[in-house]
Amino acid sequence: MTPPRALITGSGHLGRTGNNLARTFAEQGIQPILHYRSSGDGAQRTLDELDVDTFAVQGDLTRPGVAQRIVDEIQDRVGGLEIVVHPIGNYNRLIWETNVDSAKAIAQAALPLLLKADYGRIVFFGAAGIERPEKAGYAPDYQDAKRALLRYARALAVDHIAQGVTVNMVSPGEMTYSILDAITMPLGRAVTPDELARAVMFFIDPQAGAVTGQNLEVAGGLHL
Repeated sequence: MTPPRALITGSGHLGRTGNNLARTFAEQGIQPILHYRSSGDGAQRTLDELDVDTFAVQGDLTRPGVAQRIVDEIQDRVGGLEIVVHPIGNYNRLIWETNVDSAKAIAQAALPLLLKADYGRIVFFGAAGIERPEKAGYAPDYQDAKRALLRYARALAVDHIAQGVTVNMVSPGEMTYSILDAITMPLGRAVTPDELARAVMFFIDPQAGAVTGQNLEVAGGLHL
């Protein structure tokens, strides 16, 4: 039986969320296909560390046509795709392009393959507090972009739930590698990549077919 195949965008860097997801997926019998924008050496180091039969695809998802080229390459190499996880985001530059446009592009390119699968799963990454704008006091442009992505996720979820494709969002608080002071979180510590990975695993489970259009905060009580 062919293991589920999962594209993880932005997973070519060691120690970050996407890379940790790749390790988690491999441990659970899911083939993680890595995407990277420019760091080929980082992607290769990740592949070497995973020690599974997989590969990496390269491309700037903010550029027209790149998402489709990446999905076509995946189809040519492994024949299909069941899972797309999109952790990419940026606070500082090209905020709309990196947080919204790239997510829409890869989701739309991958949908035909997901619809052909026995099940399809899309998980976007948001940000803690996007559903509580009165409490979110940082990076307003970034928060606005993530709110727009959540609206898109919910519209996509409605459109495709009858075909077995679910679309959900995981919204982290301050991570162990974040630049902000996580001690302000009610939990008293930062969120770990493993905690995020467990949230993603819940959404991509084949038995979670009735869970769609949801935003799960993994944020230690931030903004409550």
